Amino acid sequence: GLALGYSLLGHGPDPPEDAYIRAKAAALRALELDPSLAEAHASIAQIKLYQDWEWDAAKKAFQYALSFNSSLADTRAHYSWYLQLFGQTEEALAEMKRAKEADPLTPLWSAWLGWQLWNAGQFDEAINEANKSFELDADFTVGFFVAGSAYASKGMFEEAIKLHKRAGEIDPNWKFALALTYAMAGQNDEAEKILAELEAAYSTWNTLFIAQIYSVLGDKDKAFQWIEEAYEKPSHPYMPWIKNMPAFKRLQNDTRFNELLQRMNLPVIEDPIM
Repeated sequence: GLALGYSLLGHGPDPPEDAYIRAKAAALRALELDPSLAEAHASIAQIKLYQDWEWDAAKKAFQYALSFNSSLADTRAHYSWYLQLFGQTEEALAEMKRAKEADPLTPLWSAWLGWQLWNAGQFDEAINEANKSFELDADFTVGFFVAGSAYASKGMFEEAIKLHKRAGEIDPNWKFALALTYAMAGQNDEAEKILAELEAAYSTWNTLFIAQIYSVLGDKDKAFQWIEEAYEKPSHPYMPWIKNMPAFKRLQNDTRFNELLQRMNLPVIEDPIM
């Protein structure tokens, strides 16, 4: 339980710097007591995925955990993100749906499924899944982020701005989303006001999102500067997924982008969009 708790903190907003150290210590102790404990293997898998970037070890730990307990919704959800990282989109979506089936009362799985659908360009389906999260929690921040992002990708900026304002009101850690949508809508002055606030008091959590805003604003150098901030340890927990993030599509024809992927031992983009 301690291992999973610290792992959960580790890939959320502004985690304790020693979150994964504590998670690993607790998980290894749990495995000493019971080598077949699925939850301990699940925690190791998250550490390998979000912190260590040891991809083969992460996959092995996820598969161990699910072999010992196939009904662990949290583990299926994180394994889904692993699969998406390596371009296995359909398998990832199927795994997230299994998480929902195993734990239908947790809104995060619907929101995360919507997030992955948004990344895959399936915007209407993403909005539908985000709306399902609101059936369980009317003020679910991740749901507002996902629905707003999908609306923005559809060019429906009025709806997107409304939803992202709400997300930032509920939890200031998600304020970046409104700036990103303003930038996509061409309302650069509004975007830059929020961007200045984020930069003035930035944390690891904001680094990757500041980079996204600069990317949409068209400032590649600033975007890469902040991506490098996100890369530095302790790294942003979402750093490995930069290839999946719509805001970074416009950076993919820059040689620096594939260099970053290579540094994380991830597959490079063979034919970047020019």
